Amino acid sequence: MPIAILGVVSVAILCPQPTLAQDAAFVGTWASSEAQCALPQVDPGAPMVVTQEGFDQNEVHCKFSSVSPEADMWKISSTCSVQGDEQSHDFTFAVAGDKLTVTDELGTNDMIRCK
Repeated sequence: MPIAILGVVSVAILCPQPTLAQDAAFVGTWASSEAQCALPQVDPGAPMVVTQEGFDQNEVHCKFSSVSPEADMWKISSTCSVQGDEQSHDFTFAVAGDKLTVTDELGTNDMIRCK
């Protein structure tokens, strides 16, 4: 068994596969204002920290299950945990310069990139 695992790891290292979100412009820290950028993640008004795999914002933690690029945006399906309550969440990210627009069933939210 260890040999098979080592073989899989070797193939993964030698032949890395790109992910759809690998170089996505949406990766970064985003907030509704510069003041919000300074807040720590323990604060309920914390900025949203987005990685290739998901995002965290205070007590909201989302893991992306799919990221599909479409024209100038990404359609994302995720599973989110809010204070231990898990739910599915679908939304889009669109980036224009240092502005991220998040759209879901509740509407649209524009955010700025934190520096």
